[in-house]
Amino acid sequence: MDQRPCHWRYLRERTASPLTSGSCLANSSLAVIVAKQLQELPYEKRQGNSVARAWINKLTFDIQKSTSEACSLLSLLDFVPKTSKALEEEPDVVLQRLEEVRQYRERIVLSLS
Repeated sequence: MDQRPCHWRYLRERTASPLTSGSCLANSSLAVIVAKQLQELPYEKRQGNSVARAWINKLTFDIQKSTSEACSLLSLLDFVPKTSKALEEEPDVVLQRLEEVRQYRERIVLSLS
């Protein structure tokens, strides 16, 4: 059983995604993940509480300093379509940046161990 506090378990569950884990992604599988995220955005926008909370956080927190704001609905509404377009135009650049995120995540996980 994991003896660490709940926030460690939450962090591990939230960061263990196919995008940041050690699995190898091809352009096609990454395109499927981004397309799925694009399809979910309209549903997320219809959730009144999510939009209200996102606007309050946007007014309260700095996106450069707050991870919760960087991952908020309003940020995703901008980020996911840009990522989709970049994946269509420059897939190698997107994969290179994703690899940088993976390497950074590995360093963080190793330092927390």
